[in-house]
Amino acid sequence: MNSWSQTIVRQAKSARSTTVGLVGGSRKAVDRRVLDRLAKSLVSGLREAKLDPRVLVVRLEIREVFDLIGPTQVDQHLPDLMESPLGRWSHVDIPMPVGRTAPWTLEQLPKWLPSWKKRFGVIMLDLGPMHLVPSRTIGRLCDSCFVLLGPDSCGSCEWIQQHMSWHQQSGTQLSGCVLTTFESLTKGRRQVN
Repeated sequence: MNSWSQTIVRQAKSARSTTVGLVGGSRKAVDRRVLDRLAKSLVSGLREAKLDPRVLVVRLEIREVFDLIGPTQVDQHLPDLMESPLGRWSHVDIPMPVGRTAPWTLEQLPKWLPSWKKRFGVIMLDLGPMHLVPSRTIGRLCDSCFVLLGPDSCGSCEWIQQHMSWHQQSGTQLSGCVLTTFESLTKGRRQVN
């Protein structure tokens, strides 16, 4: 069990359900392979500690919207959760268009979290890139947040420190950083020459 999952397991011991935010340290979305690897590590750590191993991975599908979009009819019910084919956790993708107004999903997510907390021991939220508003707005709803650094290039130290400061000012509890590498993502794949 790695130190990141050990930290979450310690949090889970003292709460019925804990919510963990993952903030991307670059301008790009976090690689799904990173989220899957973290979820697998977390489920394993929870099982070893004989805690509730039910984990939900919530991925915010953040995209910037630059044109004006008129009102649309959107089904605003609680999204369906799916079992991951890669491990013993559930997942859900939440569309999160970032534009001039708050998307309906940003307004609904705080209402959905209590329902999910009744069903899962740990909720892991991919909050997207740290420079976009949803990571700060939703990050403050989490019990703790971690900045993901790598495997792609990250922002400069100054850029990351500035955004970490803005997260803390908005009420986000930043608990540390998680360094991810390509080596651990490609482990077991055959090399092609």
